Amino acid sequence: MSTTVYRTYPLAIPYDWLYHPSDCEAAHAEWKASCGPAAYAAVARIELAQVRPLFPHFPQKDWTNVTHLSAALDKQYGPSWSRYITNSAGTPLLLSGLLNLRYGVVFVQWTGPWTKPGVPAHVAYRQSHWVGMALSREHGRVIYDVNGARGDREEDRGQWVPLDYWETVVRSCITQAIPRADGGYYVRWAAAVPAPIASYSDSGDSHAETISDEDARAFLTDIRALTGS
Repeated sequence: MSTTVYRTYPLAIPYDWLYHPSDCEAAHAEWKASCGPAAYAAVARIELAQVRPLFPHFPQKDWTNVTHLSAALDKQYGPSWSRYITNSAGTPLLLSGLLNLRYGVVFVQWTGPWTKPGVPAHVAYRQSHWVGMALSREHGRVIYDVNGARGDREEDRGQWVPLDYWETVVRSCITQAIPRADGGYYVRWAAAVPAPIASYSDSGDSHAETISDEDARAFLTDIRALTGS
């Protein structure tokens, strides 16, 4: 007897579908995994141990640039991911300005003397950061930050937190630890990746899986055709 599987495609993702890698501390101790691999793992819904082959420059180079992250996306997602924005000019674009990015990874540039006119880009890259971003049904925009936590317990670090909490608490904690940082930031680069959707069968089983934006558009087109909307 075959089982029919039904799918729903929410524009806003239920918060409990979002993934929290459990091995951030172990991966950092073992191969110096930092914010780039951690944000990638959270968005890809896998542990950092599974992410490690996608970042072969670790631990010799324990940082991640756009080229590294793009290569990891190419290996895992192929054509299913897309560059959302490149902001090499340093326009003051904040995370709240990424209005159409429903699910993806974002490269954040901390500001300070290294972002002044005339300073080489590679100098600014030394004070940058990777986060995940999702549109959550319950909390609106949420940010995955390997440093993020609701509370003071060390074991709670590496969570999806509401954007306003990230802006007021997490960002402040990070920039206060960076000498000469002025507390500001802007989005330097962002990528949209396939988002989790709901699947459930006629047997009552349910789980979250992923679907590309291209498949999602086709899915919504089919729904609109059926409903006449």
